[in-house]
Amino acid sequence: MPKKHLVTPVCSEFCSLLLSKPLVLLDIPCMKSIVQTCGAAAQPCCGSKENSKMLAEKECFNIISNLDEKEREALKELLLRDKKENTINIQFKKIDKYIII
Repeated sequence: MPKKHLVTPVCSEFCSLLLSKPLVLLDIPCMKSIVQTCGAAAQPCCGSKENSKMLAEKECFNIISNLDEKEREALKELLLRDKKENTINIQFKKIDKYIII
């Protein structure tokens, strides 16, 4: 069966997907910090909005990169439940990186 990717930019669609699946935030607590980090970058109190978004993506990339295999599988299973895709391509456009789980 060919792999179908669910492509999601981290600070928009991925955060929306996380918020639509509250069990993810309970089962993998560090996902809550991704939502908070991206939310703070959208409304920076000082400095450049672009710099805030870039820093948020770097932090989110580090959080997701540091998930262990069990957490990655749980994240994938919870987020892709009831979807036709079988992998998630999380994009970090400001820092030109991506993670596929």
